[in-house]
Amino acid sequence: MISLILRSISKNLFITTLLLLSQILPGSLAYSQWYQTYSHTPGQSCYALKFYDNNTGYHSGVLYNGSTMNIYKTTNGGNNWTAQNSGLTAQRFMAIEILHPDTVFICGNYGKILRTYNGGQNWVTVYSDTNVQLWDIKFVSPDTGFVAGSSGRIMKTTNKGDNWITLPSGITN
Repeated sequence: MISLILRSISKNLFITTLLLLSQILPGSLAYSQWYQTYSHTPGQSCYALKFYDNNTGYHSGVLYNGSTMNIYKTTNGGNNWTAQNSGLTAQRFMAIEILHPDTVFICGNYGKILRTYNGGQNWVTVYSDTNVQLWDIKFVSPDTGFVAGSSGRIMKTTNKGDNWITLPSGITN
């Protein structure tokens, strides 16, 4: 009788263990596919990440030490990142839009919008308004793009970012 009870307990324990493992292992295996490819300098944060294809991507961070090296580019799927000079210190970029691996827009605090036509070798400020934080940027065609910011700011360009106009949003704060 005791051996029958022990066998029943063992069988139930075995089945319970199998059920638990079937729920835990697939998740553990999925997480095991992640690995760190880049580590920021202490005190630096990553705010935006965008890939054009499997290899070419950009990310931006902020480093409050007077550095202008706050945009990063990869050409090998994130295995290596090269710091790029934005020309701006203590700049926090919040969004990236990649139209082509060489044509990239980035926006952030102090109302800055930057553009590169040469894969980040040179970044040019195409808009600046110190009173707003720009949160997102999206192009719907090679010429036409929009940016959204604090206090209801919405802006539009129809000439590849050369000029930006403010659109009414109905939001004041």
